[in-house]
Amino acid sequence: KEGIPFTSASESRWLLRTGAEGLGDCFRSLLCESLVAGNEARQPRNRLRICQNLKMASPRARSKQGGNALFSSLEPQGSGAFYMRVKRNQKGGLNMERIQISDNTLKQDSRALSLSFREKIELCKLIDRLNVDFIELPPIRQKKVDSLLIKSIATVVRQSRIAVQVDLNPESVHETWNALKEASAPRLQVMAPVSSVQIEYLCHMKPAALQQAVVETIQACRLLTDDVEFIADDYSRGDPEFVLQLLQAALDAGATHLTFREIAGVMLPEELRVMLEQTIADLRISEGVVLGVDCSNGLSMADSCAVEAIRSGIREIKAASYRADCVSLPHLVQILSLKGEQFGVSCAVRRES
Repeated sequence: KEGIPFTSASESRWLLRTGAEGLGDCFRSLLCESLVAGNEARQPRNRLRICQNLKMASPRARSKQGGNALFSSLEPQGSGAFYMRVKRNQKGGLNMERIQISDNTLKQDSRALSLSFREKIELCKLIDRLNVDFIELPPIRQKKVDSLLIKSIATVVRQSRIAVQVDLNPESVHETWNALKEASAPRLQVMAPVSSVQIEYLCHMKPAALQQAVVETIQACRLLTDDVEFIADDYSRGDPEFVLQLLQAALDAGATHLTFREIAGVMLPEELRVMLEQTIADLRISEGVVLGVDCSNGLSMADSCAVEAIRSGIREIKAASYRADCVSLPHLVQILSLKGEQFGVSCAVRRES
């Protein structure tokens, strides 16, 4: 069929939770206002009003790829149901947005995953065969060993892109780049805490000094590569005003990716989605900037948090192929494979290597 029928308020509320990104505040409010009673969706005047007003949906209702809304309209049917008309591509399939997957297995606690130099290289080769978008490597701590590892992995990885984190100083940027520059599509990552406790006791900085260091580091990275990611660490415990200020400064400095790292592990999926939506709505985000999330598994809900993040507009998920305190790569790929069409998204990761 060309559309997806739904006839009751309960099914309409399901749509609010599972619809494509950015059907937007206009569409949400229209359904909330007109579908309070169980049978109001069946009333022709309500169906017609929703159909007419859906065409005026906000820009958030438009896909980042090509500017076409996934659901083009709601059309009343004589049977008492009405259909969501679904945009399809030239081959007849759905216009799906791509979810980028970043494997951060090697950045997990070394006590949980202790690998030799050679085993790390072999693991990256296996992950590369899965066709993940990014393979993340830990920052350089032992210059000779870690630099050689980055160079070795960069030469054997064929499909995935390599991302390495730098410290908040120019020396670390150039040191990391010298090891990473041979990769086919290198990415530099700049991570900074946004919670007051971590800023003061881990970075030993004041918020203003931290922001200045982030801006200078991102600018130094942009002189070397066009792919720079800023990671807001401990996102959920940061002061909202400072978080917005730091994220906007990172964007203005040239960051092409923003990642919200939730390490507290105490947020329910719905709470994370609401928090992300509010932050995204308050930011001035340029076209082409990709938003990502890194969720802790403290409540054993990291996979669910990732799904809610996707619904809020996130388009990059960090996951581990080995069991760790984060999103599970096998679980995420299975969810997107079975339910991705329901969200209007897909990923390129193979389910078998």
